[in-house]
Amino acid sequence: MLYFVGNYGAFTQLWFLGSLVCYIIFQIIVICLITPNNKKLSQWVFNEENQSEKELPLLEQSYLSRVNGLFYVASTFGVLLFILMIIKP
Repeated sequence: MLYFVGNYGAFTQLWFLGSLVCYIIFQIIVICLITPNNKKLSQWVFNEENQSEKELPLLEQSYLSRVNGLFYVASTFGVLLFILMIIKP
């Protein structure tokens, strides 16, 4: 509450708010962004008609690139959250 009125308070409040925001962003990235793209990519990969293919088509390659980039972003937030858990008050 103090955060929204301008008085940030002690380190504990900032730590709690930072950890909470970091966790929520991490969950949004994984659940809302990575999962749908990964599902579309896995449908193509596990389709029996595509077993003999050597390369991904452009659409699936774009899904792979998007998922790869989002995994890096999610990993960054995960490491930041891990660091916040180490320095918790």
